[in-house]
Amino acid sequence: MNVSPTVKVSLTVALFLLLVVLSAFFVKRMFFTPPIEATIHNESSNVTQVIQVNVVNASGEQGVAKKAMDYLRHRGFDVIEISNSPEQQTTSEVLDRVGDSIMVHQVAYAMGISSSHISTELDTNMYLHATILIGTDYPALKPFK
Repeated sequence: MNVSPTVKVSLTVALFLLLVVLSAFFVKRMFFTPPIEATIHNESSNVTQVIQVNVVNASGEQGVAKKAMDYLRHRGFDVIEISNSPEQQTTSEVLDRVGDSIMVHQVAYAMGISSSHISTELDTNMYLHATILIGTDYPALKPFK
């Protein structure tokens, strides 16, 4: 079966373009938007722990905490509780409840909250790693894009 040179060139160009597109998706996924990890592996005890959070809607809009919960659970986080704050807050933030900055940064990254909006408010009675306070800036967060 003879294939014309034009067909060979067209096929080569198409394969090259496919390779470029697939490479671009790979680079974007791995380096610009790496996968979100909802677990922490403790090397000393060789245990993997799921990050547990509660979500507080401080935006004043209905359904915001539930949408964030669905987003986080889909990504493997254990959302213990959602609630509404009686007071509105303009800026979303993550509160570290156990003093584990690695976990809290993973939570902030997953939500699209800047690391400058992470605070430490230890509360070991809550039995969770972090509290996510969703403010009126919620449309800019990852679950709402």
